[in-house]
Amino acid sequence: MSDDEAVNEKERKIKAFPGNRMKALQPQLLEERKKGNIAYLKYDKIIIKEPNTNNDKRKREQSTSPQSPSKTQPKNNNR
Repeated sequence: MSDDEAVNEKERKIKAFPGNRMKALQPQLLEERKKGNIAYLKYDKIIIKEPNTNNDKRKREQSTSPQSPSKTQPKNNNR
């Protein structure tokens, strides 16, 4: 068996089982995580996302209630 045939045989085995493909992607996964990206394996694919740098508040700002006038006239119920 020549070197080319051995490489082709190895590639064929890697493609045959998803577990082997995941093992083959593991170094790339670690490299992307070192770069600061979000990376994970999903089945036999590597998913790479850039981190979310949007640090905006998720809650809405608290609204202030209207101030009532300080001098209110009481109701006159004595009739």
